[in-house]
Amino acid sequence: MKTNAIITGAGRHLGIGAEICRALAQKGIDIFFTSYDGYDTSIGGFNVSDYDKTLQECRNIGVNAYFETFDLSKQKNISMLFDHAVDKLGTIDVLVNCLCYHKFDSIDKIDDSILMSNMAINASSVFFLCKEFYHRYLGSNGRIINLSSTQDLEPLTSEISYAISKSMIPSIVYTLAPIMASKGISINAVNPGATDIGDTTERNIHNYLECNQFGRLGKPEDIANLICFLVSDQGKWITGQTINSEGGIFRGLTRFDSKK
Repeated sequence: MKTNAIITGAGRHLGIGAEICRALAQKGIDIFFTSYDGYDTSIGGFNVSDYDKTLQECRNIGVNAYFETFDLSKQKNISMLFDHAVDKLGTIDVLVNCLCYHKFDSIDKIDDSILMSNMAINASSVFFLCKEFYHRYLGSNGRIINLSSTQDLEPLTSEISYAISKSMIPSIVYTLAPIMASKGISINAVNPGATDIGDTTERNIHNYLECNQFGRLGKPEDIANLICFLVSDQGKWITGQTINSEGGIFRGLTRFDSKK
């Protein structure tokens, strides 16, 4: 039976979401992906032409692929997203939530508006996307994967509102796992760690490179490979988990030198 997927937050052509679209397409999965141009151009710092590139690449692979832009901080748009995806693809079997709101901040600069902007996308919208999937799903082998972050592993002191809002993802997964299982749906979170998505010049990556035992940042395909496993039949027994896929980062331990 044909598998169909929604992928949110797949605007950046070099990003994790877009790579997940391409990887799922390679597995023969039809996709409907989204992003929000208001965020992508003003805060994300990339061009909306990225959408068309990803869309064409997926179609060239030979699957049905569609894209629309939605502001998913508004609950009415979550329902609309599913309406449009179902109209194009039929049933939706897989939901991958890559959407995020991220802006560097500090304890002195955070106000209610900044925190709530992060919470609306990184926590609230993820929950309501999962809820919408649950109520609409009619099969017996559904998948939800939400992208988390490193917020439970290290203090993100220069991105506090992001860290606070992202900390909700493991709780959403753990809390919803038994509810989702009652309808044959597995739900997990994946923390991709520090990943090269084309904007690493903006980030302090020295510590990650020093602490990563393979001596590099993650690549979008590293996460896409894990997502493909979780979506496959081989991944169906895993649920309620947050998987830290960071390529061997041991915080506080620099790379081992075998020549010493």
